[in-house]
Amino acid sequence: AHDADEKTMWLASTAKSDGQVSLTFDLGSSYPLNEMKIWNYNGTGNESRGIKKLAVFHSIDGMNWTELKGEGYPYVLAKANGASGLEATNLNDGNHSPVLFGGTLAKFVKLVPEGNWGAVEGNQVIFGLAEVQFTAASGMAVEPVYEWDALFSTYDGWSGADGIFSIPLNGHDGPGKGKNTKTLLLFSD
Repeated sequence: AHDADEKTMWLASTAKSDGQVSLTFDLGSSYPLNEMKIWNYNGTGNESRGIKKLAVFHSIDGMNWTELKGEGYPYVLAKANGASGLEATNLNDGNHSPVLFGGTLAKFVKLVPEGNWGAVEGNQVIFGLAEVQFTAASGMAVEPVYEWDALFSTYDGWSGADGIFSIPLNGHDGPGKGKNTKTLLLFSD
């Protein structure tokens, strides 16, 4: 449940003629996502700041994005009521269903508001959320192990080598014969 304290909520604005606002979550690792619960902006008397229409994107690398088009797409969020103890508002589908990811593997999730419940202040359109919660699905999670990565970060002495390679330069891919065979030796360091 979420309260009606506006200091604990996300709020952004954009001029009507400007580009879109977005909110990106970095989950820290790649996880199979099951669902996303959303608590819309719940400030008492300011519920119209909540997001009405929402596009959801996911990514592994934070550069290449795929739009989520699952059950309930296009996503329209339910309006909050300004009460303390608000349950997840989620989708405006009559059941307050969460946004389902169906096991999609993602490290980043980006929310792009495409409309609100009417909040405009001057020339600014206002978008807000109270809380977002992700749950994982069953499957493989990919988490970095920083202790192992740190073993490759050294700046003194040798840090490792890939190998030593010999390449015959006589066109014959085999051991050299005689003292006239030229061979290129490569040392990786």
